Amino acid sequence: MLHEQPITSLAWSPSGELFAIGSFNTLRLCDNSGWSHALEKPSTGSLYSIAWSADGNPIGRWMC
Repeated sequence: MLHEQPITSLAWSPSGELFAIGSFNTLRLCDNSGWSHALEKPSTGSLYSIAWSADGNPIGRWMC
């Protein structure tokens, strides 16, 4: 997994099966098998905080 910008936040899901990585304009969801999916949101800046709900569903908010 290549990150062109520094990682600014990371959070594991409550189950420990997924984790989310935040960086400049990007939120990336990953699992322990190496799968990843990136959501890019141009002109939003760095993502400094990531949280999961207690049931493991991601909650996203761009906090620049």
